[in-house]
Amino acid sequence: AGLGQFPHIAYSEFLSRISKRLNAAIIAAPYPVSLNHFELSKMTGEALRRGLIQCENNAGFAYPQSLPHFFLSHSLGGKLLAIALAASGVRDLAGIGLMSYNNFGFKDTLSMVKSFADDFDNGDGDGDGNGFGAQAGFGGQPQSAMFDQVLEFAGQTVDMLGFEFTPSPEDMDRIVNMKYGTD
Repeated sequence: AGLGQFPHIAYSEFLSRISKRLNAAIIAAPYPVSLNHFELSKMTGEALRRGLIQCENNAGFAYPQSLPHFFLSHSLGGKLLAIALAASGVRDLAGIGLMSYNNFGFKDTLSMVKSFADDFDNGDGDGDGNGFGAQAGFGGQPQSAMFDQVLEFAGQTVDMLGFEFTPSPEDMDRIVNMKYGTD
């Protein structure tokens, strides 16, 4: 979700290469962090819709409505796009790309953060805790152990309080199966 707040920074190089190679216009819709993925999806879907309309209606852009539309998303953005397309019924797309589609639950997201932090801390491959994170001033065993404890406590708290994304992973699976299933 952190990357989704700043697509113009997080995905700049990647999207610039796509744009140049395919001679394509890119519209990116940032979104904040939230547990309510339905609301985020509605917000980002509307931002993309307005962006397309602006490109098609602005004489300075000269993008006719007949140009094919492709949607590309990463991680949580893939979940948000799947929700938006399921809700809107949009089917006139030339293609959809979901890279590393993320339907993790809240507790699973904490596990992903821990895994990322461990990889960051041990990035040099020798497991001594002096990897990329240590070199940047974040690593070392005492900090890692404390961070692990914080994430462990956060995971237990999430379980006790029942925090979960909306839709939950199970509900999202049902949405995908109903709208995109081939049976």
